[in-house]
This record gives sequence, structure tokens and C-alpha cells, in this order.
Amino acid sequence: MIHPGLKVGPYMLQGQLATGGMGVVWRAWHAELDRAVAIKFLSVGHGASRERFRREARAIAHIRHPNVLTVHDFGETGELTYMVVDFLPGGTLAQHLRERGRPPVAEALALLSGLAGALDHAHAEGILHRDVKPSNILLTDDGTPIIADFGLAKFLGSPSTTSKGMTSGTPAYMAPEQILDEGTMPATDQYALATVAYELLTGVVPFQADTVSEVLLAQVHDAPIKPSEVRLGLPPEVDAVILRGLAKRPEERWPTCAAFVQALREAFVPSDAAVITTRMAVPREGFSARFVLGPAVGCLVVLLLFAVARVLTT
Repeated sequence: MIHPGLKVGPYMLQGQLATGGMGVVWRAWHAELDRAVAIKFLSVGHGASRERFRREARAIAHIRHPNVLTVHDFGETGELTYMVVDFLPGGTLAQHLRERGRPPVAEALALLSGLAGALDHAHAEGILHRDVKPSNILLTDDGTPIIADFGLAKFLGSPSTTSKGMTSGTPAYMAPEQILDEGTMPATDQYALATVAYELLTGVVPFQADTVSEVLLAQVHDAPIKPSEVRLGLPPEVDAVILRGLAKRPEERWPTCAAFVQALREAFVPSDAAVITTRMAVPREGFSARFVLGPAVGCLVVLLLFAVARVLTT
């Protein structure tokens, strides 16, 4: 049904950019404006997800920030529901990490600063992202990070959109309160940002395991390995900043995402970047996809064995 040359309003489809659990993204051209855009289509048969798709468009439209993806249009044509957003040819942060490895410290701090500003702005507008991770961070040609995919976004004070006992997110980046379905808050996004910071500085996420359940258990119960024990040469001040961002209790984390990144910046001195080496260079594959998770029956581990109910997106 979707093919090159198809007209969607004033947009002419040119080629597919990406595909995911809920739909596909195409590059398109607006002839009158002489501009490329990206159009995200909801897959046919995902009728139950249409409201979530609308919620994503509304959430992005409420946030006007240079580090948040801009939504230009939203509509339906025939069986197709679509959202028109900026076309960013730089790929995702996840792709850059796979292809180029972790960035230099100065670049990592610049990325985190932009992301923190965007998240704090979203929180001030009453919006939680709830799925911050490298694959949801797009990059412009000059490397500016742009937060995308607000599919799990929630307006503060609004009722939960998932059933009681079910929780959505990406296991490697989920905060304990998100896993336990105890409610999400700005500190939940900060936990995910701290996980991204850990990954940018060390090349791996804080918790790796062979199964999703083990990752979730570790997020709730285990202390992460200090970043300086993963990447030799990181100052102990960096450990303290990141571990506070990964605190199990939300009230023990930094007051804002910007405060977290500022503290991280102050933990470095110029000479550090020249002596840092990496002990663990190859991150383990897996558990980077978003899941809807529910509690498993049984008591092998108190309150915390979860099973994957369904994959939402890759």
C-alpha cells in the first residue's frame, strides 16, 4: 500500500527509512516548500495503538525545543494514519555507538547537555518521555541530539494508559519505579539519561544479563559497577555523579536532568580525557527493544520476576 511515488497530502514518498513494531518511517518531499520530511505511518491493523500514536503527536507538538523532534502535521488518509516530522539524515545515537564506539568525553558531555535541556523542558511542560535510549535519539548533520519517539509519553497528572500490573519501557533503561509500576515522574527520565551517560562514557549499559527478567531484577536490586571500574581513568567524582543519577529511589537522584549533567561536567578536568582507557569494549547484544512487561507467576524472587508480554517497537 505504501510505495515510492505515493502522494500523502502535499508530500511525495521517496523511500523507506526505518521500520518498527508499530509502523514504518518514510522520507518524503514537499515540492512547494522544496523540503524533505520524514513521515511515520502507523501499521494497518494497529487500531488499538492509534490513540497512543495521536498522544505521541500531541506530546511532541506541546514541546518546542531545539533538541526535541518537531512535528509538522498529523492526519489520516484511507487506512493510513501518519505523522510528519523533521527529516534528520544523521541516524540515531545507537547507530553511531555501534559503528564508531563511544565518543570522546567532551562530545559525550555536549550530547548529554542537549538531552538534559530537552527533558527538563518537557517536564516543565508536564510531559514525561518514559523511553529515553540511544535508538530514540536522532542526530543532525552536526551531531546535535534530537529526542524522538514519544510513543510512551505521559502527561503528568493524567491516568496511566497501561493496565494495572503492566508496565512499558526498554529493560536496560528502565528505572526501578517504572519496573515496579509504582508511577513515573521526571526522575524516571533522569534515570534513563544517567544510563545513557554511563553507556556514552563506558561503552556498555550498567546492567547486562542473559534474560530480560535478570536485567529487570538487577535494575531494582543491584548496585551498578562503578564507571571507573569499567573504563579505567574515569575520576571517582564521575562515579558519584552517575551513581546518584542511578539511585534506586527517585528522591535520591539529582533535582533536574540539567543539574545531573552540570555535576558530571564539573567531575571532569581537562587532563582526564587523555588518560582514560576502556576495560570492556564490546557491549552485550540484546534487551534494547521496548517491551510491555507484566509480573510472572511464582515467588522464585520476591515481587520481581517479569515476563515479556509483547514487543512494542525496536
